[in-house]
Amino acid sequence: MTVQAARSRTDAPEHAAAPHRPAAAGRPTSAALVAAAAAVRALIALACGLLITGGLALLIWAITPASGSGPLPLLRGAVAAYAGGHGMDIAIDASTLTIAPLALGVLGAGMLWATASGTWRGRAAITSAADEIFAIVVAAAVYGIGVGLVGTVLAPPGALTGHQWWMPACWALVVLTTVTVVRGDGLRAALSDRAPWWLPLGVRLGGVAIAGLVGAGAIVLAAGLLAGFGDATTIAQTTTSGLGDGAGMALAGLAFLPNAVIDGLAYATGTGFGIGAGHYTPLAVDQAALPGLSIFAAAPSGAGGPRLLAVLVPVVVALVVGRSAVRRCAHRADRLLVVGVGAVVAGIGTAVLGVLAGGGVTGGAWATSGPEPLLLGVSVVLEIGVVGGLVAGSWRAEPRETVRAADRESAVGTAAPSDDQDVADDGHATISLVHPSRSTTGSVAGAADTVGPGAAGPRPVVPPQRTPHADTPVSSGPTPDADSTD
Repeated sequence: MTVQAARSRTDAPEHAAAPHRPAAAGRPTSAALVAAAAAVRALIALACGLLITGGLALLIWAITPASGSGPLPLLRGAVAAYAGGHGMDIAIDASTLTIAPLALGVLGAGMLWATASGTWRGRAAITSAADEIFAIVVAAAVYGIGVGLVGTVLAPPGALTGHQWWMPACWALVVLTTVTVVRGDGLRAALSDRAPWWLPLGVRLGGVAIAGLVGAGAIVLAAGLLAGFGDATTIAQTTTSGLGDGAGMALAGLAFLPNAVIDGLAYATGTGFGIGAGHYTPLAVDQAALPGLSIFAAAPSGAGGPRLLAVLVPVVVALVVGRSAVRRCAHRADRLLVVGVGAVVAGIGTAVLGVLAGGGVTGGAWATSGPEPLLLGVSVVLEIGVVGGLVAGSWRAEPRETVRAADRESAVGTAAPSDDQDVADDGHATISLVHPSRSTTGSVAGAADTVGPGAAGPRPVVPPQRTPHADTPVSSGPTPDADSTD
């Protein structure tokens, strides 16, 4: 194999190493067929979510035979709760429930993800970027209008107003866009072709940070429930009078479980959360009367002591983000860049979660609850950015994966064997992949902060033995090359 052939193979765009699924063969999909397929999938997702919610309502009715009423009131309440889980306000007599039972919103998101997963495959093979965007908009609009219409017609009279259909539509828009970018063809390819190499990596690190912080919130919530188990039992005994009441209260607690997890996330970052007039942080607690749900027994009764350990969890998440950047970027400036992008993405994501988890019951003592979204987002940006940046900037070990196919626009094959360890026993030199902005034909001393001494000095370009896989380290051993013409 000639040197020119070797370089042409390694200079190819990285997404060519992991090609996207080809578009379906045949005549182009018409706009009407795309719209019909998207609308049907949105309606299927809505029907599945309502059926599951209604099934839970029927279960409560079935275990309370002494109630004397039919299942219709519970089914109507289930419809209203499902719409409320997507951000629609629920009117209850003279009050309005403005806090969303996010578990039902997560249920709807799961149904949308399941129906749209697989890039809208079916008879309407939606694979181009334009068709995918059109399908996302149509499906989101149909889902939002469907939730608003079904809620207005089937929920208790006056509980919902149809003009809030845009809330579930926005919910569906975010979910469908995410699943299309993650699992799709056309839109994913278009974004990867146009985005700079650091953007997808930074977004992924931000997603890792958000997932880690949500896990931290779940740990904080579990610890609070264990500490307040006695209070939770007392609340359950005093607010319920039978099996049906207990099941209803349990389901109500599960409906607001994601809200409590996000409150735990805010508590772990140190910004805390509020419930009515009360406010709770690891450093200070302002007590107030709490609603009669067992899940509120997880609210801390004091501050300081072992509760301060909660603030260490975001530090661990930041360490993971920084270390991930070290493993994927060879140069210090690149690491700091992707960590900064990841911190901003994590801050925006957690701020949005804070908005979703907030709300209350108007006209009473619990008109507001949840974290302060802006303060939460800023604190996450600072924690992830500072701690992760320190790790990424100070770590001097050579990363395992110098370049990943999804993170770079291109890679250049160069040989930079050190005097003592980079040449194998058979005389073949290992291949180092570096960013195109770095020197590839002369000295590599500019990367001394990550490669180390011994890599400096001009090196001849050595053809690679094989094209490395996008997600695996480059092998140094000889491999037969079917394209070799030497």
